Amino acid sequence: MFVTRNLVISFAMIAILGVLDALSKGDLLPPDAGLGDNLRFMFLRAPLLYEQVFSFAFLLSLLVTYVMLIRRNELVAIAGAGMSGARQIKALVPIVLLMSVASLVLIDQAAPRAQQALTSWLGPEAVTKNSEPLGELWLADEDVLVRIKTVEKDQLFDLTFVERIDRGRVSSVSFAEEATADDDGWRLSNVTQVRFDDNDVNPPQYWTSSLTPETLRLLSLEPRYLSVTDLWDLSQLQGSGNRSSSAYLVWIFSRLALPIAAIGFLIITVSTMQKFGRNPNAELTLVAVMAGGFVYVVVDNISKTLPENSRVDPALAALAPVVCLLLVGFLLASRSTKN
Repeated sequence: MFVTRNLVISFAMIAILGVLDALSKGDLLPPDAGLGDNLRFMFLRAPLLYEQVFSFAFLLSLLVTYVMLIRRNELVAIAGAGMSGARQIKALVPIVLLMSVASLVLIDQAAPRAQQALTSWLGPEAVTKNSEPLGELWLADEDVLVRIKTVEKDQLFDLTFVERIDRGRVSSVSFAEEATADDDGWRLSNVTQVRFDDNDVNPPQYWTSSLTPETLRLLSLEPRYLSVTDLWDLSQLQGSGNRSSSAYLVWIFSRLALPIAAIGFLIITVSTMQKFGRNPNAELTLVAVMAGGFVYVVVDNISKTLPENSRVDPALAALAPVVCLLLVGFLLASRSTKN
């Protein structure tokens, strides 16, 4: 019953957001786009939207399930059979964990593929928050700082190489109009160089690097659209890209914390619903729980931006909202047991 309602509510929320999303990004579709193209766009955007609605949809599914049990007087029968709130939580934990882990795997595997398909079809604007062109990339490759103005598939344009020696002192600056991907790096074209030492060295014609076109493409994307594996790989590229390693690590912790958040919602729902039918302010309680869930989603999204713009530890930023959610759940559970 809970599984079915979760699927229905998630599908409904994704459908509503998908329609609004299609309307806001409709100018990205080809001029002759028909119904099939619009449905294809909504289908590819669905995995990206699911990650955003998962938490709130999960809470709504739990609430609706318990409201239906109360209306049918089934919760009274469950309690009369000796199933206390704590026992109900224990009984539901396996299915909640199973569904949340399945959702985690779906988000982790489907979202990157959908993002890549959308980018190949309509360009990066189809997955970014706005239609502005992607900014330049700065990379740290051993003792060389590299600035890349434009990335287009397996070609790079307008590159600058700043070579450093002892204590960061600049020894040379090289400029390349174009770079083409090769087996062991990038072949440079039209290279000029300015040296600040006494060495008489020809400008480089080849950039040996482990960075591939796929790595550069991933660096251009928002972390929320990447898989855990890609997030970890990018977090190890110290000093590369427009984001710090913490900006990728926080999404790894957040992704892995989804099952824990689901358990928190379960505890809050079960504890709140035990006396729902006998509560004269039952509707207000229901609204309060939904409002609390919405506040959690907002706070969780805000906290995930902190490591990118400050020195906040990524694990703390990702797990603090989940820990607070669990504490609220345990508090409600203890009060429900005492009453």
